[in-house]
Amino acid sequence: MEDEMTSTRVPVVRLTRETFAGLGTVVPSEPGREPDVVREGLRFWDRAGAMSIPGEVEMGILELSAQPFVFDSMERHVDTPEMFVPLKGVSVMPIGLGSGPDGFPSPDEIRGFLIDPGVSIIINPGVWHWIPYPLSSVATYLIPALVGTPIEDREVRLLDEPLRFSL
Repeated sequence: MEDEMTSTRVPVVRLTRETFAGLGTVVPSEPGREPDVVREGLRFWDRAGAMSIPGEVEMGILELSAQPFVFDSMERHVDTPEMFVPLKGVSVMPIGLGSGPDGFPSPDEIRGFLIDPGVSIIINPGVWHWIPYPLSSVATYLIPALVGTPIEDREVRLLDEPLRFSL
């Protein structure tokens, strides 16, 4: 059951290149430009998005079930970017970058980004985020990352108070 006492609400915004500026890269399924290669039955766009990862990349699968829209923690990967490729379901994901020295966001610097299948994101190193919260019963993500990132390059911090999405 959701905590009704949680008063600080995080606004939810549509994920666009403009709303995500400074946090990472939006990789749409349709890049909005002409394909680089066109052949019968094939269209290919080069460099729809890019992230610099020096080393072996592992593929993780994250499956999430519907849960209350309240979160009390944020995490970041200091040295590596992290990509979320939605495979199934629509979710809201809290992401923020603070103005302080370590970049930890205050509640007013966090946004909930509405992530639809077909639009992936690459979160820049050092940007604080938490897991996506499904709006459907289940959401599934493919997460390509540098081997070891989920455990070796992960900092988690508790928020001063739990936050709730303002849907």
